[in-house]
Amino acid sequence: MLPEKYDTTFALKAIGLSDQLNKTEKRVAVALLDHFNRKTARCDPSQQTIAALLGVDRKTVNRAIKKIVRLGYFNSLRHRGSWHCNSYQPCWHRFRADEEKWSADRRKHRSRFDSPEMSPSLRQVCPTTGHEITSQTYPTNIFPLTSSDPQPNAACQVRNGPPAREETQNYIEIVAPRIERRLGSARFKSWFHSVRFEELRKDEIVLSADMKFVAAKIVEQFEPQVLECFRPEHPNLVRLVVIVRAPR
Repeated sequence: MLPEKYDTTFALKAIGLSDQLNKTEKRVAVALLDHFNRKTARCDPSQQTIAALLGVDRKTVNRAIKKIVRLGYFNSLRHRGSWHCNSYQPCWHRFRADEEKWSADRRKHRSRFDSPEMSPSLRQVCPTTGHEITSQTYPTNIFPLTSSDPQPNAACQVRNGPPAREETQNYIEIVAPRIERRLGSARFKSWFHSVRFEELRKDEIVLSADMKFVAAKIVEQFEPQVLECFRPEHPNLVRLVVIVRAPR
């Protein structure tokens, strides 16, 4: 059977991504695929030829081909090729199915950012000061208790205006996990390990970094994500400012 457009690409991707084949088996599978003639649909290299090209033992090739056929990557027809060699046919439908599954998994993984972090209902105004148990509308709310009381209290004053100096660490503890979840641990540790909270203004948040390059990179690449992480408590933020701290 002749392949359709992109079938060879799908086959190479499926073989390369397979967690059922080891390194040598993947090389043998690619070698078989490379011998497939797209005009005649013939694929009948001898095991000795593949062994010589890959620099491995013929018995290794034989074991690899048996496993490749058993897993459904190729069909094998005994003595149907040239010089009574076996003939191999790539299972194009298998490779297309693997491509569809891989694409679906990628879409599913990417969709984790599509759902809003805020629920449709109105978010709570501020943390409670007592110990009563109330519901929360933010699924990753780090405050153990929330309240729907619209009257501001002492805790609300901290959230609605610039935080006191002793509240700086609390802000980092609140927002840092959100930023790490949104950007991923690797990027968070690379760019935010030395970042500190400095000041909350009317419509902007001010952070500080220890190097000018890091400060510029954060604003250039991560401003929208960082602002979104602060907006559950401060929905009017529109700008991120990252200053460079003076060396101690």
